[in-house]
Amino acid sequence: MAGKRFLFVSGDIGGAKSQVPVAKLLKSLRHEIAIGADGAGKGIDVWMQEKFDFRVINDIDEFHIEDLIAWSDLIFVSTCASATRLVEEVAKKCFGQDVPVVMGADGFFNHGFKKWQAVNANYWFAITKGHAQAIRALRPNLPPECIIVVGQPAFDSAMDLISRKEEIRLNRRNQLGIGAEKAALWWPTGMGELIEEDIEMVKAAIEQLSKMNTIFMMNGCHPKLENVRKGYIADIISRISDCCRDHGVKFINTQSMKIPLEELGLASDVILSITCTEDVKITLMGGPPVVHLLGPTTREWMENELLLNPPY
Repeated sequence: MAGKRFLFVSGDIGGAKSQVPVAKLLKSLRHEIAIGADGAGKGIDVWMQEKFDFRVINDIDEFHIEDLIAWSDLIFVSTCASATRLVEEVAKKCFGQDVPVVMGADGFFNHGFKKWQAVNANYWFAITKGHAQAIRALRPNLPPECIIVVGQPAFDSAMDLISRKEEIRLNRRNQLGIGAEKAALWWPTGMGELIEEDIEMVKAAIEQLSKMNTIFMMNGCHPKLENVRKGYIADIISRISDCCRDHGVKFINTQSMKIPLEELGLASDVILSITCTEDVKITLMGGPPVVHLLGPTTREWMENELLLNPPY
């Protein structure tokens, strides 16, 4: 049987990572693969690390997307939260053509973005049954058989850790030097419009932690925050470190320790975040409690951009 041609279109890190194992499998089955990566996103780094051939598309207006579409038997589009101009353009140009378009999610909330409400995809891939219900609720006219539960590589691999989570927790806490203290882990948002509120809310949390024997940890910041301004990530880390020092809270920046994020979460006693892929995985694994930092800007963003209502 002749191989098929699959086009993967990605924007940022999460979207590309969710596509990598599928692309590898299809290549092993002797299908043809083409990859288009938005030049404004960090998904480029993922494809480079995985040693895939791909096209970086910076100027969409001058690039002949129609040629890629005409080449393809199926197009898989990742619903990233950022670096989405290429993804939106491809999905728009595919509408009404014979090439089926599949929308996939690297997280539970991306399907809700207003920009994806305007995309008429043939299929949506969901992570769980509950996720499929959420996708369907926003797209009541899409036939039920066109929303398919397929899992998600990052979530599926995390589930394999459940049987070892106590062992993982003990080993990682020893590595981090955590004894009887409680350890709070902050996952900063990668959304530039929310990060300043995120910082202010977590600084308030640090002040409260100073009243307890608690360690404060963070795992760096999302690389795309550097697009806000040069040196922004270093500035954020410095501000949080200074806040911990001022309140007598031990600060650990775990980024250089290369601890897998799922295992870092299991080593913690509480997780602070607006919302992210990692804290959802921790909840699914039955890990420590997650406290969501929902300031007024974040609540407005969730309701207006993600079409989520309380309790989000």
